[in-house]
Amino acid sequence: GEAASVETAAARAAEAARLRVAEALRQQAARDLQNGKVVDSSRERPAEKGSVMPLPKEAWKEYYVDNAQLKAHTPGLGFRMSRRLGDRAGDDSSVEWGSTIMGVDLGDGWLRVSGGRYLPTHLNLQRVLCAADGIHRDTPSPGPGRWQRQPSPPEASRPPPPRATAPQP
Repeated sequence: GEAASVETAAARAAEAARLRVAEALRQQAARDLQNGKVVDSSRERPAEKGSVMPLPKEAWKEYYVDNAQLKAHTPGLGFRMSRRLGDRAGDDSSVEWGSTIMGVDLGDGWLRVSGGRYLPTHLNLQRVLCAADGIHRDTPSPGPGRWQRQPSPPEASRPPPPRATAPQP
């Protein structure tokens, strides 16, 4: 009856989510391979003292790269080489707005992604990464004109002024 159809719908939804994650991982691996960022695992050495150990697969989740609040005029969210906004990837690479990426939420405003790179979860007090399943979305995406401007932070907590060139967020 009704309980069976709910279980079937839940199973279908879970399978669809599993397939989306598998496809996202496949696409990320293909991009990494294309960009020369894949290391032949047969040549990997054991982790040296102080190096970053890989996180368990269960920690990796799919995140949506969201420009709805920030409204940046850039092609995407720029990768960082560390958890510092100014430490942009040397090739100025980014992940496109509206796409998804696999990563691990470090719980401090940063997402660790493949290749030892990082993405900020917020820019200018606006969320730019959210769980693709929608669970971590603060609010649903509003229609045009519904966002209210955030008050400016106190002077001491403001980030340094932007560089002279127009960098990607």
